[in-house]
Amino acid sequence: MSVPAMNRALVAVSILMTCCTCPAVPLSEHPLPTIESRNGRFQLMVDDHPFLILGGQVHNSTTADEARYDCACAALEKIQANTAFVPLYWELLEPQEGQFDFTLVERAVLKARAHRLRVVLLWFGAWKNGAMHYAPEWVKRDKARFPRVIGARGEELPVLSPLADAARLADAAAFRAMLGHLRQMDASDRTVVMVQVENETGFLGTDRDYSSAGTKCFQSSVPQELTACLADHRAALSAPLANAWGENGNRSTGTWAEVFGDMGAEACTGWNIARHVESVVAAGKEEYPLPMYANAWLAEGNGERAGVWPSGGPNENMLDLWKCAAPHLDFLAPDIYTPRFTEVCAAYARPDNPLLIPEVSFDPYYPAFAFTAFARFDALAYSVFGIDDVFKASEPFKSSNGQDPPGMDETYPAVVQLARVYAILRPLLPLIARRQCTGTLFPVVQNVCEGADAPVTIRLGDKLAAKVTYTVKFDEEKQRGAGMIVKLAKDEFLIAGMGFETVFRELEGPPRDAEILSIDAGTFTNGQWTPQGRLNGDEQHLSLPESGRILRVKLLR
Repeated sequence: MSVPAMNRALVAVSILMTCCTCPAVPLSEHPLPTIESRNGRFQLMVDDHPFLILGGQVHNSTTADEARYDCACAALEKIQANTAFVPLYWELLEPQEGQFDFTLVERAVLKARAHRLRVVLLWFGAWKNGAMHYAPEWVKRDKARFPRVIGARGEELPVLSPLADAARLADAAAFRAMLGHLRQMDASDRTVVMVQVENETGFLGTDRDYSSAGTKCFQSSVPQELTACLADHRAALSAPLANAWGENGNRSTGTWAEVFGDMGAEACTGWNIARHVESVVAAGKEEYPLPMYANAWLAEGNGERAGVWPSGGPNENMLDLWKCAAPHLDFLAPDIYTPRFTEVCAAYARPDNPLLIPEVSFDPYYPAFAFTAFARFDALAYSVFGIDDVFKASEPFKSSNGQDPPGMDETYPAVVQLARVYAILRPLLPLIARRQCTGTLFPVVQNVCEGADAPVTIRLGDKLAAKVTYTVKFDEEKQRGAGMIVKLAKDEFLIAGMGFETVFRELEGPPRDAEILSIDAGTFTNGQWTPQGRLNGDEQHLSLPESGRILRVKLLR
């Protein structure tokens, strides 16, 4: 059987499997996932309920390897994640212009569904990490129809020009076709809850396009659509773009350099890329209007210039420009591989933009920040990149025929930390979703805004504070105390996490600790508290071991 014929057969079998496993329920009973905003509070609604994503993103090529992808889904299920972030590749979806192969779309959905996971699909189309790596061969070969970006020294870069209508239209057509097939196979189950459009867009290696067309664009007037939009939102603009625009008098007309000064080249690039992405998103939403976002390779400081990072992507410099240029996007999201975690979260968690973290480093330093993301910044998602790395490197991936996947490398500190954090968070997600934006969630993360092992005092309101003392020595490569305190009522709290102990301090009257009325260990099952034992006598203290624990405490005041 030829490869195309075999792929068509696989698609047919997958469609049959889908038809056999999807319940015969009217679409009206399975509403589309949506991003809802009410009084500054964002929620991802799935099946009409708030849904927080505890996820993992597979490596770039994993979807193309069935056994590896199956193992990655098994790993996500094992560590108690609820969502897989899965790439789809334009080059394999449309190997010949106008001829589509949906094998990987089927695989991405059905394998995850078998492991009881939701899916966020990542469209690797015209951009992937500031370049065109996943564009089809027929696009890469036809440089006349699909021109490349030219660098400052006249060199041709592996980046498609967003000024070319052909590239934009082809990208949009493939994206639309993918979503049309997804709608046919997943409309009843809603396995896929969201779509990322492109991946870390921008020009890597140059701040702008120095071709004749690119230079003409850069030297032309800034679209009044953009300056009018910025003027309408002037009070809420992020600092980098507001400063660049303000230093040039908040001009409403002029060239990119005249309006944005030194940031003009990146702004021109960002506008053109965002307009390309807007066309792709609009085409996709016409076919299947799932929530859609664009992710960002963050800008770097220390005097570096755009092009060191992908110039013009939805980084901190370009947030407001992208908001103006791509209104069909539901939000913009940061990929975090920097210790500036809280700073980045603060930049993206805005009244007009929910925080969702599609990629965060697998390094053991980072899992604890999931508590910060959900409790302090009301994040919709936290997802580690490279979830395949939980496997033991010495064990091969096995075929998808019922055999066990490779074991988890329980000696690798990143795996240990990630598994512990997810095990604590997973049963809490419904409670956290209800409590976000209410001022009742308080993250605890060792070595954030205090000395490495110093105690920290957290004010809880109602003239009460929690003194947190860490019971493990901070080691960014191995362990850290982390968790959260949830205020359930005036004198009732949940303490969840690992490696710290807590004492409640009254903040009025003579200095004293609050009296404990009761402590129960337990967990949540389907959103309901399940007690596992009363702690009293010698064990009446609020201590969370390194392995993790959830306690419910009532105070007597």
